[in-house]
Amino acid sequence: MCNNKYINYIGTPFKELDCYNLVKKIYKDVHNLSILETNTLHNESAKINQEYRNEALNWVKVDKPFLGCIVAIKLDSNLPNIVTHFGYAIDEFKMIHTTEKTNCVVENISKYSKLIDGYFIHKELI
Repeated sequence: MCNNKYINYIGTPFKELDCYNLVKKIYKDVHNLSILETNTLHNESAKINQEYRNEALNWVKVDKPFLGCIVAIKLDSNLPNIVTHFGYAIDEFKMIHTTEKTNCVVENISKYSKLIDGYFIHKELI
């Protein structure tokens, strides 16, 4: 079930709120937790992946998604081996995320199953 603190983001245009900034806002709104600030643009795939790898010490990988997990996705078909996209799991089956094509939406995580690098929860939420 969607939490009112992030359901209001649904429909927000990608140009106003990219995937990482959406996750960052949700973490602040829902968990009162600030995560890594970044000025990386959504089309800087290699830099996004490097920041993701550098930030890994603050996150714990989990086997399955659940409310509050970040879903790390290898979405860029030109760079299929690096993480370039993030979503926020709202339950074990769905995530809220945003792309240039969809804007901010809730979708089934399984739609991206072949592209998922992992599910992560911030160490301060454990």
